[in-house]
Amino acid sequence: METSKNKTGLYDPLDIDLVGSQTVNPYQVDLKAVAKGPQGEALEIPGFYKKENVWCIRFSPISVGEWSLVTESSLPELSGKTFSIEAVSPSNPNKHGVLMVDPNHPRHFVHHDGTPFFSLGYEVNWLWSVDQMSENLYRTERLLDDLAAHGFNHLFINSYAHDTLWRGGNTTEFDYGPPLILPWLGEHEAHDYSQLNEAYFAHFDRMMWALHERGMQAHIYMKVYNKLVNWPVRLSPEEDLYFDHFVARYQAFPNVIWNFSKESYYEPDKAYIAARLRRMRDLDAYGHMTTIHDDKCFTYDPSTQSLIDFVTDQNHWDIYHSILHQHSLRNIPIINEEFGYEHPQGDINGGAWGWDQEPLEVLERAYEVVMAGGYPTHYYTDHAWDIVDWNAKSLCLPGYSFMKQFFTEIDWTSLVPQPLLVRQWAGRCLTDQNQSEMVLYAKKGMTNLITDFLPKRWKGYWMNIWTGERVEAELVLVDGGSGDIKSPFEAESSVGYFRREV
Repeated sequence: METSKNKTGLYDPLDIDLVGSQTVNPYQVDLKAVAKGPQGEALEIPGFYKKENVWCIRFSPISVGEWSLVTESSLPELSGKTFSIEAVSPSNPNKHGVLMVDPNHPRHFVHHDGTPFFSLGYEVNWLWSVDQMSENLYRTERLLDDLAAHGFNHLFINSYAHDTLWRGGNTTEFDYGPPLILPWLGEHEAHDYSQLNEAYFAHFDRMMWALHERGMQAHIYMKVYNKLVNWPVRLSPEEDLYFDHFVARYQAFPNVIWNFSKESYYEPDKAYIAARLRRMRDLDAYGHMTTIHDDKCFTYDPSTQSLIDFVTDQNHWDIYHSILHQHSLRNIPIINEEFGYEHPQGDINGGAWGWDQEPLEVLERAYEVVMAGGYPTHYYTDHAWDIVDWNAKSLCLPGYSFMKQFFTEIDWTSLVPQPLLVRQWAGRCLTDQNQSEMVLYAKKGMTNLITDFLPKRWKGYWMNIWTGERVEAELVLVDGGSGDIKSPFEAESSVGYFRREV
């Protein structure tokens, strides 16, 4: 039997295309492959129908060296094919493998190759709809390059959504709802759920590659309940096809995260959510993380919490203490995916239901998330949902860039919130276990420490969270209960990093 030889980079998806005969419904053909690696790895990878009598095994190696792959299929001409794949070291520094919970720091993330991951999220749910009919990804890549340049590495995207309730129809050139191409054949009112639209997924492929090359996580919401989608009947063969196709087609991308639904609390049948998550996890050879959005009943239920690798929350109110409380229930990463809305002047999205925060306030809320041990996601209303104005730019981007630089310059994974060491009305505090390092957040320029339980001499710097300006500083604490700590930026919010002086 002839063995085909291929070559790809470590963590890079490789499409192994197989040509078969015409069938009544090509999506009903069973196809999988067993891939064996140089370190004894064995992956059972599902295949998928790609186009015009072409089926595909999409494979990405997880170690450097020689891999072998053998196919199995209900269609004889697709079965028993053998392939040899040489995996070489990646030349792109953005590629680090599948993201997972860090076993040494379970409130944080780490890549397959051991690279830590400071999650800086961005909501751009309709990204897949931009450039659907374009030969290139000019608009998509322009937006992604701007976000990547400011440190954003975790994008929240829907697998599909149709239109918004509050701004129906294509009202501007940047309004992509309803989209031009749908994931199923047929019209919106009468989908043929047994047949997927090849053009839709071919374009989704392009978007996934653009994210992969930039090292950006594609956090995919498989469903959404308030965006006018006519979904297949739940747990039907047609719904299985949709979910299974996504998993089979995109699991080889190391930058995938599966989320059952945006705002999962809309779904009252928790057994249904569990069934969907289990099926996705069972089909995914690479073990990508699964989560749901804003459904605390499911997330913290002992019978279902094993299906949730990290928390994807939505909390606008007591942001800091909510994360502290949730960490007391489960010691896993927490992302607050929606805590505030930045509206640009003349917002073409019409605002977000009357909730309006100034850009600085949104950034200050993001620091509440991080200082509680969580990770933030930015919501800019000219990029969220069916509005994707790729010319627009959030005023908060530089501030987030300064935030990420600040925390990734230090060992942020070793720091934990210390709510008892600071007056709650005057800032936040993080320290390591030995109290040799400390991060202070001084909202409006001041914090108040409980000094009796801290070392007395510290040296470091303050950073203005909006401008990024840094000023070196020393702290000398005195016993006596508490004391005000003022940053050099007076009434402006700032964050400081200090090391204990011996």
